[in-house]
Amino acid sequence: AELRQAVLAGLFRTTPMSAQGLRLAANGHHCEHLLALRAALVAEAGPPLESALRAVLSQGATSGAALAAGLIAGLESRLGSVTRRAIG
Repeated sequence: AELRQAVLAGLFRTTPMSAQGLRLAANGHHCEHLLALRAALVAEAGPPLESALRAVLSQGATSGAALAAGLIAGLESRLGSVTRRAIG
């Protein structure tokens, strides 16, 4: 809930097209390629990491790279939060 609120609050910082994509993601709508990359990164059943990453990177001129970077940053943030709670 906090991440969703933070994403929605920061939409003014990006382009209208990116804002729409972030709005959709914040409301639970994700592209198939990004979900496959997430699955590959967290070792769930899914395609090999390299092919999943290539599929995301093929989206637009720079959009795919931005999506991949955002996904990785989000996973790192989540992992850090879980680790801090576990260590206590």
